[in-house]
Amino acid sequence: MPNFYEFKEHPADIQVHAVGNTLEEAIEQVVIGMMDIMTSVETVDTKISKQIKASAPDLEMLVVDYLTEYLFFFDTEQLLFSKVKVSPIEFDEHTQTYQLNSVSNGESFDSSRHEMKTEIKAVTYSFLEIQQKKEKSEIWIIFDL
Repeated sequence: MPNFYEFKEHPADIQVHAVGNTLEEAIEQVVIGMMDIMTSVETVDTKISKQIKASAPDLEMLVVDYLTEYLFFFDTEQLLFSKVKVSPIEFDEHTQTYQLNSVSNGESFDSSRHEMKTEIKAVTYSFLEIQQKKEKSEIWIIFDL
């Protein structure tokens, strides 16, 4: 099954539905969908590489915390990303937390090349759903605009 993301209608906000063969691939698709809300992701080059990490006691919090890191990088460094590779998520028995590590490639926002479509204010837990099945994983998440 191909990995993809799509936008779903939602009053005042926007919902992204992402699908991947694994949870990690679905998370990658959510990130690309998130970037595509803010700008046309196909215009973002892969000049900069950033290691982005998150840890949390459950998968829902892990996904929200991880995506919030991308908002932080955009708000503080004006970074956009068009390529994401998430390593296998691990569970740390000692800390009782899930660990997510990734490498993301992108570049700084350039108003002469990147259209600013919609500002994302926050990643929300509203209607957040993560489904993991044998052959695919899906995530539904709402972004506050």
